[in-house]
Parts: sequence; C-alpha cells; structure tokens
Amino acid sequence: MSAKANILIVDDEIGVCYTIKDILEDEGYGVSITLNGNDAIEAIKDNSFHVAIIDINLPDISGLEILKEIRSMNLDLYSIMLTAAATLENSIKALNQGAYAYIVKPFQVEQLKDIVKRATDEQHLVLENKKLLRELQISNAALKEAKAKVDDMNRALETRIRQRTRELFDQKERTEAIIESLADGLCTVDEHWQITSFNRQAEKITGFQADEVIGKHHAEIFKSQNSDYTRQLIESLKTKENISHMEVYIRNKNRQVIPIRVSAALLKDKNGKITGAVENFRDITEQKQLQEQLIQASKLASMGELLANFTHEIKNPLNGMLLFANLIQVEIKDKDSEIVDYADRILQEGNRISKIASDILTFSRQNRQEYHPEDVTEIIETTLALTEHQLQLDGIKVIRKFEPGLPKIAANSGRLQQVFLNLINNAQYALNKKVIQDSSDKNWKILQISIYKIEKEGKPYIRIEIHDNGMGIPEKHFNKLFDPFFTTKPVGQGTGLGLSVSYGIIQDHWGTIDVESRVSEFTTFIIDLPMADSYREILDA
Repeated sequence: MSAKANILIVDDEIGVCYTIKDILEDEGYGVSITLNGNDAIEAIKDNSFHVAIIDINLPDISGLEILKEIRSMNLDLYSIMLTAAATLENSIKALNQGAYAYIVKPFQVEQLKDIVKRATDEQHLVLENKKLLRELQISNAALKEAKAKVDDMNRALETRIRQRTRELFDQKERTEAIIESLADGLCTVDEHWQITSFNRQAEKITGFQADEVIGKHHAEIFKSQNSDYTRQLIESLKTKENISHMEVYIRNKNRQVIPIRVSAALLKDKNGKITGAVENFRDITEQKQLQEQLIQASKLASMGELLANFTHEIKNPLNGMLLFANLIQVEIKDKDSEIVDYADRILQEGNRISKIASDILTFSRQNRQEYHPEDVTEIIETTLALTEHQLQLDGIKVIRKFEPGLPKIAANSGRLQQVFLNLINNAQYALNKKVIQDSSDKNWKILQISIYKIEKEGKPYIRIEIHDNGMGIPEKHFNKLFDPFFTTKPVGQGTGLGLSVSYGIIQDHWGTIDVESRVSEFTTFIIDLPMADSYREILDA
C-alpha cells in the first residue's frame, strides 16, 4: 500500500514542501504540493489522496480550518499536522478536529517516514475494513448491525480499560508518594514475614537501603537489644490484630541502639485471609533524651529546694562553732597547747563545711545573677591562670584550640569560671589517678580545651570542650554524674556537688552540658552556650 499511496503537502514554505516531497517520493509515494489552504481544499475534494501533511499556519486559512473541511466532507483522508510552534492547545485542537498525528518543525526524517507509513498503513486498513463492511452489509444486514454493536462495545470497553488503568496507575503513584513522604518509617511484610516494602524514612532510621532488605525476613533487619522483637510483634498481632505505641530498642546497620515507637496491623484480603502486616515506626531518641533532661531538671529543682532549706538551718550553728573556735585561739596563751591544735582543726573542718554549704546554696540557685556580654576565651584563660602552675607541676600538658575572633556570650563570668575550674580540677584528678596506675609513660597527660562556633536549631552557639586522656568514666555512671552528692572520688576528696552546681549554672545560662567518655581512654565535657544576641532572642521568646 505504501508504494501506491498519494500524499498531499500543504505548506506556504516551498523549501519545506520540496524537502518533504523528495523524502516521500524516495519511499515510493505519489506526492502533490499546494502552497495555501484554499487550493488544498479544492485538491482534496476529488478524494484522490490518502494522507495530507498540513501546516497549521497558512497565509489564507489555518490548517485547523482545513481539518474542519475534511471532516465535513467525510473523507477517508488521514491528516498529519505540521508546525514550527508546538503548543498543547494547538495539539488538542488538531486532535479534536481529527488529525492523526502532530509533527514539529524542524523534524527528523525518520520520524516523518515512520508517521507517514503508519498513517498510510492504517488508512489502507480502514479502507479495507470499510470495503469488507460494505460487502457484509450487502450479504447480511443483520450481521452488519451486530458487528457494529460489537465494535462499539469493544471500543467502549477499551476506553474503559484504558481509563481504569490510568486511574489505577495514578492512584499507585499517589500512594507511593505519600508513603515516601511519611515522617515515620513504614515497612510491610508478607504472610511469611518477608519484607515487601521499605520507605525512605525506614532507610534513614535503620541505615539499611530498601534493596538491601526487600525479600529478607523481618527478624534479620529489626534486631532487638534485649528480646526477639519480631516474635513479640507477631504474638501481639495474633491477639490484637493491631497494636500502637509499643516501644522497643533495635540495633541499626551500624549496630547502634535506637529506641523506636511502633504501631502495626495485620493485612487481610477480602475473604479475611491474612496476607501480611504493615509496621509504622518512629525514632524516639530525641524524646527519650528530652525525658531524661526533664527528669534530671525536676530532680535537681526538688533537691535544690530541699538543700537550700537544709543549708540555711545548718549555717547558724556552724557560724557559732567557728566563732567559739576563734575565741579559743585568742584566749589560750600557750600557742603550743593541744587545745589550740584542736581549735585549728575545728576551724579547718568548719570552713570545709562552710564551703560545702556555699556550694549547696549555689546549686539551689536561690540568688539572682546578672549577665553581661563576656568573652568566653578570656574566662577560660583567667581560670587557667589559677590552675596552670599546678598542672605543670603534675606534668599535665595544656593544649589550647581557640577559634579566633569569637563573638561574646551573655554570661556571669564568675559563675562560668566556677564551672570551668571544677571541670579542669576533675580532669587533673583523672589524669593524676591514671598515671599512678600506669607509670610506664610520664609524658602522655594531656588536657585539651577547644572553643569554637556551632549552630543549633538555626541559632549561633559557642561550644567549649574540655578533654583529658585520663581514667575515663564508666558508662553506668553517666545518668548520675549531675546528681547532687554523687562522686567517684574517695571519701574526703569530693563533695559530689561540683558537677551538680555546674549543671545548674549552665542551665541558668540557657546552655547545655554533656559528657563523652571511655574508660581508661578519655573524658570530654561539652558545653554549648548561646551567643549574646541569641541569648536575648531566647529571653524575648
């Protein structure tokens, strides 16, 4: 059919016309040319063409008007629209007017050949079908009517199938987009608990990629810290069919322990048969940390109130005791007397009790403090000036890593100096304790203090890290470090108030204090304090 098909080219650009004519004649088509719309309509009326290639923009009438004329003449002519300015609106209009296809200039030669071949082949098939239908009409009118009805039904069914397929595809895409955008992890399994889907947030929480887990058993990925989480989930779903807000600790791909809150439900088909389960889970690490902070803050607040009352009660008899000890020293003429020695000891221990009482009052934070913009580097240097001589005597090397040009923080310099002094003294104790147990190397004792800028939740902070490579702190003590009266030092060497007081002071500065440590290797206290402008924003909020 292609070698005998007659093609009409309608375009006001003669160069384009003859280019297309040469291409199609080489393919064996008969080709005619008109340069305007009215001539094209007259040429089409004799019904000798099988395919017309029509430019939409013509000098006299548009290609769309020619389409209307072809449609009104009820011709078996296939129209291919040609234009240099493709728009969705023109495409829709052309297709609505009965155009077979749409080609944009400049076009690919092979594209043109392919579209023309398909058009002529399809037009030939249409003509053959019409011829067959006419023959069938003559021989059997009833069969023609039935055939027409079947064709109509098939076309309607095909349209319905295409429409429904598109609806299902769109629904599938929407569902997948919703699942991927969830803030929670989502995992589905089949009836054998093999993982069938794993969304982006599930990947983020567990560290596993979806292609790593699809097809694997749930228990291979969700490994619980203390129990068989998968078995626990299966048993719970057997009795409840759905569960919510179950908390469990799992290990991620890097074997880090992560607390998650889980909701899950069984999946069933329309007959009620279990086909699998869906599991929704959320990383609640930050919530757990916040709960611990709230518990710690509540505990310290309660303890502070209790200790403040206790301290005020003990101050009066303590002052009387110190007064009488001073009187004994004054009244006894023999300064070598044992009584004078006893008085000295009373004063020494009494002053120690007075220092503890002052620490307790500081911990209770009863006194309001004023805050001013301060240079944290200067506060650190002032603190080191008090301690560095003794640190050198103990063979401790102090390393300073201070970022230059740091902005100021809103602070009470005296109270912050108390914090830094306490942490440096603790580091000195830890370093000296370790060297006693391991005296093979005398030059390894390091105290490193780093100060630099960070950003937290979009606000600028100054971070101070006080790091030593001393004895370290056992992990079991982490949740008690800031408790009042908790100490790892021997009796008489520590009151257990230093870190509690420091914790309260840092809180009063709207900052945070945390610790990282490994036994026999290192301890690092990390303090984050808001810069002066950020601090004012916090107060204004």
